[in-house]
Amino acid sequence: MDSISLSELENTANQAYQDYWAAQEAYQAAVAHKDAVQDVYYEKMNKYIYGDGSDVQEQAMANAAAQGLENALADAARCEEELAAATEAAQKAQEAVETRKNLLRLTARTDTSFAVYCARIECTCGMRSSYILLMLTHGVYTWQLPQLTTGDVKPGMNIPSFGGCRSLENPTLKAAAEDAAQKANRAIAKENTVVDKIVKFFCGGGTVEVTDSLMEECMGECTPSFPEGTQWKRGHEKVFVNGEPVLMRRCTLRCDYGGQITILLSGQPE
Repeated sequence: MDSISLSELENTANQAYQDYWAAQEAYQAAVAHKDAVQDVYYEKMNKYIYGDGSDVQEQAMANAAAQGLENALADAARCEEELAAATEAAQKAQEAVETRKNLLRLTARTDTSFAVYCARIECTCGMRSSYILLMLTHGVYTWQLPQLTTGDVKPGMNIPSFGGCRSLENPTLKAAAEDAAQKANRAIAKENTVVDKIVKFFCGGGTVEVTDSLMEECMGECTPSFPEGTQWKRGHEKVFVNGEPVLMRRCTLRCDYGGQITILLSGQPE
């Protein structure tokens, strides 16, 4: 398993998820078909049973409907088994991805690999991983890929968004929680039915407050921010590019909102 790269594991997981959704759609279609065939079966059997029992054509139609239902039931059962197998495969594939990521996280602190353009990074407060970018190269390459330095920390230009921010220190997260509380309170304030009024009379008009627990359920806007002059920590002690230490996978960076940014993959070929 260690010989398989994270990218390969992720590709396998993506394919497994595609197979799962295909199996899910096939199962739903099989169940819908089974239900339709079952309705036809009941209709034909009722006509045959409650008729005079001598109509050969109705008997043949009832037998055909019974055979059709048997086939539909078998097809639905097969699709259900395939869905179960696809679900298990998707779960195992995702577990393999997470296992590899956790191993990479554990080894990052001691990894002296040089980090290059498009090194994959994570933030403890971010929603997803991202990549270190360069507008202009420093003129130095590792494995024909632009080498990064500890000074590559400009928000947006070097450190893009991580998709969303979970930090309670991020003001946009509090704004999202306040918006959610306002919407909830507006819904609570409505008295559209008699039942609503009765519940409010006996239970009181509760309100939703902006608490840490509510904020933890919300997502703020990810806008990486760093103090002036910030650099990645633990760059190379002896190798410099344009006066700045070379960036290594062991390096870390802290956002103003408390997120710890680490390098998951150096960007070099796995």
